[in-house]
Amino acid sequence: MPPGGDELLSWRPTGRLQAARRQGIALLAGLGIVIGCGGGGTGGSTGPGNCQVTNPCGGDLTGAWTATGVCMHRDYLTSLLMLMYGQSCPAGAAITLGDASVTETGSITFAADGSWSENVTAFANLAFQVPASCLSGSCTDFGVPFQPAGGGCSGSDVCACTVPEDLSRDASVYSGTYVISGTSVQLTFNAGTTISQEYCVQGNELRLIARDVAAGGDEIFRR
Repeated sequence: MPPGGDELLSWRPTGRLQAARRQGIALLAGLGIVIGCGGGGTGGSTGPGNCQVTNPCGGDLTGAWTATGVCMHRDYLTSLLMLMYGQSCPAGAAITLGDASVTETGSITFAADGSWSENVTAFANLAFQVPASCLSGSCTDFGVPFQPAGGGCSGSDVCACTVPEDLSRDASVYSGTYVISGTSVQLTFNAGTTISQEYCVQGNELRLIARDVAAGGDEIFRR
């Protein structure tokens, strides 16, 4: 993982399903925020919030890419929330997903000399509802792990939770060297950490696949 405070929230390794579940569980348990993957369709260049499954295709990364957002897969996130918090739900009760979004500005640059750097301001917001019948304690107590991020939960019959999170990345940490390997890019940080990131370049669009928040969102850049 790269160094920095948001290491659980971005830069997922390859192997989407296993990585997503492993990192998603750690994230939900530790920070209480995850925005995940599921959805349908294949290929395509849909914008953030209307995500299709994208297969790694590689391509020329060279140049500066402007962040346009994170493509969300809501079905996966709902399933992950049920996996983490819905095991005690009685028959017919289920967690429902509200807002799940990431807004981004900034850019990532892959230089011809093999160096890379990133400056991105990113904020995530997650809202979901848990039936009281799924909880072993009070709604307020359930929301305590989300409070450090500025979130929390309230309600009686239905426990409504919100979790915001700052996912910003700065070149002082997010920079180093890169090497292309098939449909993945091997990113080495200046601190010495190396990770593998699947990607796909189609025309003027770059997708870093299963990069953002618990390996569930495809981060989209354009040039």
